[in-house]
Amino acid sequence: MSVIKIHILGERDRLQERFRSMADDLFRMTQPSTKCRCEWIPAVDLYEADGSLFMVAALGGVDMESIELTLNSSYLRLSGNRKSPAGVERGKQYFQMEIEYGPFERIIRLPFSVDPEKVQVNYANGMLVTRMYRLPRG
Repeated sequence: MSVIKIHILGERDRLQERFRSMADDLFRMTQPSTKCRCEWIPAVDLYEADGSLFMVAALGGVDMESIELTLNSSYLRLSGNRKSPAGVERGKQYFQMEIEYGPFERIIRLPFSVDPEKVQVNYANGMLVTRMYRLPRG
């Protein structure tokens, strides 16, 4: 049975992630020509329905085993890798090349705090659907 890895960040992890994100943003501002280490960015929808927050990502051709979700109450990080199919080689003479392969990453700011202990994930037909539940206000 295939499994999608979900990481739940503790307070120390959140601080480290925030510092790393700020450092990355600062580096990108000072080095605008620096490329992201990712080769492509998947399309994502984020919406609220039935009292839940849903994130849908178009990940056609991505093996479930390569997908990683990291969640804290304010951000969701989606990453993984889409490998080239067997027989497709880079560096050949292409006449049209529109499909992007390689590592990807999306960091999505959530519009409200969600419960990291209550997450449902479904991956079928290249679409990843993640359901998150709002934390009670208190």
